[in-house]
Amino acid sequence: MNTREYPGEFAEETSTPPNLHRANGQHRAAPQSEPLIKATPFVFREPRLIPPRQWLYGRHLIRGFISCTVSPGGLGKSSLALGDAIAMVTGRNLIGDKPARTLRVWYWNLEDPFVEIERKIAAICIHYNISSEQVDGRLFVNSGRDTKIVIAREEHGNLLIAKPVTAGLKSEIEKNKIDVWIIDPFVRSHLVAENDNGKIGAVCQEYSDIADITNSAGELYHHVRKGNQNEYTIEDGRGAVALRDAVRSARVGNVMSDKEADASGILNPSKKKDRAKLRGLLKIWIDNRMFEVFEDKDEKRKTKRFVRVGELARACPQLSKMTAAAN
Repeated sequence: MNTREYPGEFAEETSTPPNLHRANGQHRAAPQSEPLIKATPFVFREPRLIPPRQWLYGRHLIRGFISCTVSPGGLGKSSLALGDAIAMVTGRNLIGDKPARTLRVWYWNLEDPFVEIERKIAAICIHYNISSEQVDGRLFVNSGRDTKIVIAREEHGNLLIAKPVTAGLKSEIEKNKIDVWIIDPFVRSHLVAENDNGKIGAVCQEYSDIADITNSAGELYHHVRKGNQNEYTIEDGRGAVALRDAVRSARVGNVMSDKEADASGILNPSKKKDRAKLRGLLKIWIDNRMFEVFEDKDEKRKTKRFVRVGELARACPQLSKMTAAAN
């Protein structure tokens, strides 16, 4: 991909089935040897021969499916996405989820310049003592400032799918043997009305097809709708619910309250009640500049950073709670 943008060619989706053509303004069936729709008989096979789901990262990313992470702005979605990516390419459990093995990951941030992404990766590698040799060759990173992804747009109320873009994504995933690809954020990858369930559903279907055809796992990062509520759920994702319904697994990020910190066992492990995964957002300094890195709560507790609320606030000013919901 040497061009700044993908070609602006869009294949229009219409209600006309591909096997029909017009004659004098009327639809009629094109000649065909096989029926357009055919029922497939089910053939039973031994259950032990049916392959299990291929979980790639914890119980969130599955080969052949798309997943999503939803949270308010400013919570650290990009830091979390990169922390997950580095964990997967190194095969290490860095922030609470264990990769199935070392994986090849493609991270595409559609908001930040490349140098900002580079800074965050450097902060993560410094904090976890990760060398370039542990990452090189398996991590792929692109910025939307250099190469844009717009897989769909609207024109006169019609949905147009950018087939050259989706074909380009499939080609790069297959060529580089990508196991997991991450789009951050989802909203920047299309120009479709967010509240239109039909059109957002079609956009999600394109991403699902990419995961299915390339036998990879996709992750879409998404924002919540505006509001001042204390606790967000997957229902609070911005725009249409079609995204929520299209993914196989969804995570929701929330800022943790002092009461939740106590219930989670940070202050007293014996009182742990909350089953949500907890991750601390730490500050890492690189040449007098500060960057954020996620770290698993249980690992932080071992360092005795979490002792009481006052120290919690100083050691980790923003602690996020990631709750998982699987369809």
